[in-house]
Amino acid sequence: MSWRISLKVSGKIRLDSIRDAYEKYPHPQGEEIHLMTDGGCENRNDFIENYLNEPAVSIKQIIAQKDVHFSNSIVESVNKTIKYSWLYRKDIPDFNSLERYLDEVIVEYNEKRTHYAFKYLTPKEVFEGTEVDENELKERMKIARAKRIKDNQGAGCGVCPSTPLVCLLCIEYRGYRAVGSDLLEKPC
Repeated sequence: MSWRISLKVSGKIRLDSIRDAYEKYPHPQGEEIHLMTDGGCENRNDFIENYLNEPAVSIKQIIAQKDVHFSNSIVESVNKTIKYSWLYRKDIPDFNSLERYLDEVIVEYNEKRTHYAFKYLTPKEVFEGTEVDENELKERMKIARAKRIKDNQGAGCGVCPSTPLVCLLCIEYRGYRAVGSDLLEKPC
């Protein structure tokens, strides 16, 4: 919905992203929105508390594993997916390059990448209330499968030759690559 990057943890930066999302997306007047966060200092501070107490703001902050018994693992899984599917696979030379790249990645994740858990809808489609056409679902599944196969065939570890079969045999072991029974000295 909104994001920022920073070289340090900051309650003010977090407030900017919360305010941006609240103002950018329509929400029913008077209906309280729940904002689930962890208990980190970027989420629990005077900046955010003062904003949430403004009369025009109808947001209730919920601290995961304190106010509710479950965690914010859904959000953390999004972070993990973005890191492992995009960020760790690309050489990003500086902060500005990272910000530009994340602009692309966030659009890809939210608006183009379908999710099995959402019956092959994108997060944006789910947020907008798009209904799943069961007749179209099978076609979406076929398209998603074909895309996964194509993406996986083009992926490599960077150590092995680019043949996908060789790369599938490659396993990571304590920072080294093992191909078959041969341990390579070169770390990944």
